Amino acid sequence: RVRSPRTPPVAPRSVSRSEAPSLDARAEFRTLRSSAPSRLRPRARAFAMARAMKASGGGAATKRRDRRQAKFRPGPGPDSVKPIGVADAPEPAAAPKAKKSLGKLSKKRKAEGGLGGGGGDAGAVEKKKKFVKNETSDEKPSKGTKKPLPTKKEQKEWSNEQKALTKPNHTLIAEMVGHWERLRSKKSAAGKKMSADERRALVDAVFRASKGKVPELANNHKGSRVIQALLKHGTEAQKRSVYEECTPAVAALAKSLYGHFLVKKLVDETPKKDLPALLAHVKGKVRALAKHPVGSQVLESLYFPAPPAQKLAMRCEFYGSEFAFFGAAGADANAKGGDAPKNLRDAMRLKPAAQRQGMLRQMNAALLPILEKGLVSPSLVHAALAEYLEVGGPGTKHEAAQSLAGPAYLRMIHTREGANAANVMFAHAGAKQRKAVLKALKGQVGRIARDEHASTFVACALECTDDTKLTAKAIVAELRDEGIADLADDRAARRVLLHALRPRSTRYVHPHVLATMPDPAETARTAQEARDALAAGGHFKDERGGEEDVEEDVEGDDADDEEMDDEMDDEMMDDEFLDEDEDED
Repeated sequence: RVRSPRTPPVAPRSVSRSEAPSLDARAEFRTLRSSAPSRLRPRARAFAMARAMKASGGGAATKRRDRRQAKFRPGPGPDSVKPIGVADAPEPAAAPKAKKSLGKLSKKRKAEGGLGGGGGDAGAVEKKKKFVKNETSDEKPSKGTKKPLPTKKEQKEWSNEQKALTKPNHTLIAEMVGHWERLRSKKSAAGKKMSADERRALVDAVFRASKGKVPELANNHKGSRVIQALLKHGTEAQKRSVYEECTPAVAALAKSLYGHFLVKKLVDETPKKDLPALLAHVKGKVRALAKHPVGSQVLESLYFPAPPAQKLAMRCEFYGSEFAFFGAAGADANAKGGDAPKNLRDAMRLKPAAQRQGMLRQMNAALLPILEKGLVSPSLVHAALAEYLEVGGPGTKHEAAQSLAGPAYLRMIHTREGANAANVMFAHAGAKQRKAVLKALKGQVGRIARDEHASTFVACALECTDDTKLTAKAIVAELRDEGIADLADDRAARRVLLHALRPRSTRYVHPHVLATMPDPAETARTAQEARDALAAGGHFKDERGGEEDVEEDVEGDDADDEEMDDEMDDEMMDDEFLDEDEDED
């Protein structure tokens, strides 16, 4: 079979951009279809149709592209696109150039009116129009002009208006501050020394303006200072009026950032006979104030000058809610008719065994947040913490030691109860915690060793720390720098040196001072006995063995806390009271 030769494909004809779609495409397509063999017709038909479609579509696409480009380049030029079949448009007239600003004019040009070569009248007219336009304030400014910035006086007036809308006492405080500024300057309006009558008039003006609104004004920074000045310069009747207004709101003002200064001033100005009435408004809120960063500062001002009965009542609020609302004797004081307990141990002896654990849990919940926040400066917290650690077991003491940061120890050791609590926690702390405490002592060992109560903490640190290199660097080196002879002449510092040379000797250290410093051997024995008792009861399983592991446990590693639960601490803390109950039976 003889195959007919294949007709070579015809190259597509190029079409210019400005040329319209070719009308011979269809005729060419018909010629190819008639001349090609029958078996090749479908392929030739597709090729010819594609060429015809390309030729026709290219012209339409070119037209659309030319129309789009003509919008952005309408003027004549080499890059402009002219519409097909349209004559060239005449060139538009050139726009006049903008007149260049003259800038700074010389004296000659100013004399000519701002223009050189006879342009004086035009410049004068233009200048006159410009000034006339600015002088007319009734006309609205044009769209492109900017409004002038307000002056400082206008800004201050607007700020005072906004404050008067948002703060109801702003105008009153501004008026009182004006009187207070004159009062503390000690000069009259004429610039001379202020007389007693002028001072009395200013104090009376401040008193009249603040009467009935003292608690509200005390929450303001300036208002609190004005009320304090009123307590300083006012008469006895005026002080009594301020006292009566502030007394019901003492607890709220004690937590205020600016109001607590007024409470401190109020306590200083209040006579001792009126202090119980003032402290009655703080009853039941001592624990909340102790946890507050600002309220804890007021507690020391309230607790230090209080009578012994009021101090006991404030301290007993840490024992639980029952003592917070019913006083130191508790809810059953009228039924038993006995005296109020003196400390936590006596209060727990008056309660049945089932309630003792509840008291310890409430003290734990009240004191641990205080230790974690580091709010341990008030002496009330020192006394409550010392009583709690005296009753608690080794687990409780170790937990308290881990909750308190190292530098916070230095804020406790200046009182007798605080030094006692710090010594107990340091003896039950871990090696890492002790290192942090000794690091905080850097540069202050000499000053602390000369303090009556803080010296016991230095002696306890020397005795309880096993790392001799650390103690030699942190304590002994600083004592040597202070001078051993000078320290030996001081009564308190001498105790530290004698305790280091002859530990726990009653010949050189009084027994009641030694009682505040736990014996390291006794502490290790008690902790081990408690651990063995818990292991025997199934609460704690000590899988580690060997003497080295026992020593690590005595140091108080953090792994012990994860293995002990609340039930263990309850058993450790109440062993002593259970033994006493059995003896009584």
